[in-house]
Amino acid sequence: MPSPTASPTEDSVDITTLNHEAFLRCFIFRLRISNIVPEQKMILSKPYWSLLLLVVILIADTGRAFSQLTQTVKGRIFDIDSEFPLWGASVVFVHNLPSSPDDASFIGSTSDSLGNFTLKNIPVGRQSFSFSYLGYETRMVREVIVGSVKEVILEIGLKEKLTSLKEVEITAAKDQPLNSMTSVSARIFSTDEASRYAGSFEDPGRMAQSFAGVSNDGDFSNELVIRGNSSRGVLWRMEGIEIPNPNHFQSGEGASGGGISILSSNVLANSDFLTGAFPAEYGNATAGIFDIKLRKGNTTKREYTLLLGILGTEIGLEGPLSKKQASSYLVHYRYSTLGILDNIGINVAGDVVPNYQDLSINLFTKTKKLGTFSLFGIAGYNAAVLSAKKDSTQWTSFSDQRHETGIQLMGIVGLSNTYLLKDQKTFIRSILSGSYRSNQFRRGYYDYGYEDNLLYREKFNYPGLRGSVLINTKVDNKNTIRSGIIYSALYFDLFQEDYNGDTDKIETLLETSGNTGLIQGYSQWKRRIGANLNVNLGLHFTQFLLNGHNSLEPRLGAVWKIGSRESINFGLGLHSKVEAVSIYLAERVEPGGISRPNKNLDLMKSLHVVLGYSRSFAKNVHFKVETYYQYLYDVPIFDSVSYISALNFGSGYTNVQLSNQGTGTNYGIELTLEKHFSKGYFFMITASLFDSKYIAGDKIERNTVYNSNFITNLIGGKEFKVGGQKQNVLGVNSRIIWKGGNRKIPIDVAASQVAADRIYDLDAIYESRLPDYYRIDLGLSYRINKSSLAWVITLDIQNLSNRANVYYEFYDKDTQAVDYVNQLGILPVLKFKIIF
Repeated sequence: MPSPTASPTEDSVDITTLNHEAFLRCFIFRLRISNIVPEQKMILSKPYWSLLLLVVILIADTGRAFSQLTQTVKGRIFDIDSEFPLWGASVVFVHNLPSSPDDASFIGSTSDSLGNFTLKNIPVGRQSFSFSYLGYETRMVREVIVGSVKEVILEIGLKEKLTSLKEVEITAAKDQPLNSMTSVSARIFSTDEASRYAGSFEDPGRMAQSFAGVSNDGDFSNELVIRGNSSRGVLWRMEGIEIPNPNHFQSGEGASGGGISILSSNVLANSDFLTGAFPAEYGNATAGIFDIKLRKGNTTKREYTLLLGILGTEIGLEGPLSKKQASSYLVHYRYSTLGILDNIGINVAGDVVPNYQDLSINLFTKTKKLGTFSLFGIAGYNAAVLSAKKDSTQWTSFSDQRHETGIQLMGIVGLSNTYLLKDQKTFIRSILSGSYRSNQFRRGYYDYGYEDNLLYREKFNYPGLRGSVLINTKVDNKNTIRSGIIYSALYFDLFQEDYNGDTDKIETLLETSGNTGLIQGYSQWKRRIGANLNVNLGLHFTQFLLNGHNSLEPRLGAVWKIGSRESINFGLGLHSKVEAVSIYLAERVEPGGISRPNKNLDLMKSLHVVLGYSRSFAKNVHFKVETYYQYLYDVPIFDSVSYISALNFGSGYTNVQLSNQGTGTNYGIELTLEKHFSKGYFFMITASLFDSKYIAGDKIERNTVYNSNFITNLIGGKEFKVGGQKQNVLGVNSRIIWKGGNRKIPIDVAASQVAADRIYDLDAIYESRLPDYYRIDLGLSYRINKSSLAWVITLDIQNLSNRANVYYEFYDKDTQAVDYVNQLGILPVLKFKIIF
């Protein structure tokens, strides 16, 4: 945990009390970005724009078609509660809905015994489909993107009706979560949205910053501040099991984000994002949850994707492993474009070159007797090096002699099995995964003999094994019960050493290895009381084996439908979070030997209460308001007279003794007005008003550093059909963000001038804010559909107006005044994608 009393510069490092290496690794990333941006301005000069315009014109000309391009749409239809396939369900291309099945223009189909369906000759463009089954609510899925090369695969869950009343058409609300046990503060996010949200760079974390109540902790990272909570409380799951932080250039111990996501939007399926009052199956999270699903590869056709962009060069492969067993593979690999250029001698990134690469896989197969199996995984490597020149004539200060290297690795591989019992009501999902995460950092300096001298080094390695078993039973059309157990075997190998100027020696601060575990169990019951009231009741239990602390957490959710357009939602739940293992194992040298002051630290808890109201004004226009209250307790804090609390840090490590005496509160109201994509355009307006407070050891209630008080977003976009047959698409979208600045500890200028060093005003901690944050993003895309391949050119520009948003303030010793470090200026990212 970086100290709030320290300005985020290298001069503020005090490793004997707090580890600032995580922050400095992130600072390396900031240096890298600041060096990239000017180069990108050069790339996007007038000659480049002329060349780009010429390429677009040429491709647009070759994209003229003399016949209507069509594509195959296929997928699976199943019971949303039991996940059993629905045999004989009807699928109709809505454009032909008024037609008779005997009409030559009618396009429809029925599902087979496995729930699979296929629709051929669907025109390219955004299309809608109707899904129906006897005894189930009819579902409409609208504005599905149908391209010329890649087949469309849909997973459609239908809900069984409680009565045989008049047939009702259910339009699939595009923000409704996949998990049917959720009641409130949850929504789905899709790859379609990721490509349309300007400034998100198709990154799930950056995209989620557009949702109500969600903001970032700075432009340099995709870490999320949700409802005033630290990003440390966010959990990542993949295919139903917890995974390590899936981001490059992580900011340190306990971080949930980073500079660039390892997850490519090309491999993601529709997934869930939760911001509070989670259902019972989710544990080890207090702020928010990303429940990631991976897309399955095509089971009948091989397809390829090649992407060239400023942030990365990517290649994707997918296709059938065995058509007889409906098996498929999906593989996606990415390498840093700037790293590639640097490797061949072309340096456009400056002194610090971002070098990263990542891999995603998903292998899927069906068996006749043992159900379905999925072998999935992601892996990422990133490195950033800040070199020092071995030329003493160019050294003007000690910082010119220093050099730093940061290396991070992350990987997870899992095997998932879903087995449907013969009772047609129960399925069992078993998952086994292995993971690895490593954070390595070294700082040294060259003396005048050009020898490399160590100043600081750390290496934190975390192997892990996890297993999960979930049993879901749909008792009848009113009752569904889901229970499960999760075990995490957590291994660690931690090392840290630092130069002590007083003794002129390198001292070992931490050296330990071993393992511990985390046990979680849960059970939840969904009850449909009549046609308009759903209640979800559950219980979650967490046991941390390192010190024996545990947490029993009741959960309750309810949805009351008022007619066909309105509903009231309610959620109540207790949640807990384990700190980074290194916090518990931190070592201090005492007169009697080495101690571990934080080994007995308890789990932090958070009680969530949420009440919401939603109304649909039309098929594609939706309004939602949620009000919430959160009470946080057993929060780690410093000693009894300190203002320092874990609620103010997104990551970090300390060997200072902590206690669970801190508390905090978050409360607010969130509004969302959203028009889902239809008639060629979409928009979303969100507004959040909130207050976030904490109490630390000195018993004074203060604002948290994240208490910006308000967040607003305006997002919108329009697509234009162009080309000879109107089969190509020109897209324009934008996002406007306005929010309050983070809280600060003001600098006492007069005292700093007397001391010739930075002095903080500790009587006004977090009372004032940095200036408001304001940003405009713009996204442009052009898609050319041809029969054998598709081309997509995108230009995503973050901070179009180049506004200087303040990141933090510091005391400048030369001018003896307060100065500011700004966040990112204009950042254009160009990508060229080929699908064939």
